[in-house]
Amino acid sequence: RIQKILANSGNGVFSKAGKAFLPPHILEVETLDNLNHESTSDCVIQGIEFHPLGELAMTYGLDKRLNFFKVGTKSQKLNSIFFHDLPVRSAVFIKSGEEVI
Repeated sequence: RIQKILANSGNGVFSKAGKAFLPPHILEVETLDNLNHESTSDCVIQGIEFHPLGELAMTYGLDKRLNFFKVGTKSQKLNSIFFHDLPVRSAVFIKSGEEVI
C-alpha cells in the first residue's frame, strides 16, 4: 500500500500549505518480518516505539508487558518485562534510547 502512495507522489509529499517537506525519491521502503512473529501478544498492542538507531523496537499493551524486538530481515524477540497489575498504556525511549519510561 505504501508503494502505491509513493508511486503516486512523483512531485514529493506536500503539507497542507502546499510546501514540499519530503522530496520525491528520498524514502525507501522495505518489507520485513512481523516483529512479533515469534511471540504474539494475548492482548491488543497499545503502541510501538522504535529506538533512535532503528535497530530495536518496543511494543506495549494491556497484557502488562514491554516487549523488545530486534528489527531486521529476521526480526526476533530479545526480552520482555512483565508488570503485575499494571497495563502499559504508553512507553517511550529517552536519553538517546538508553532508558524507557
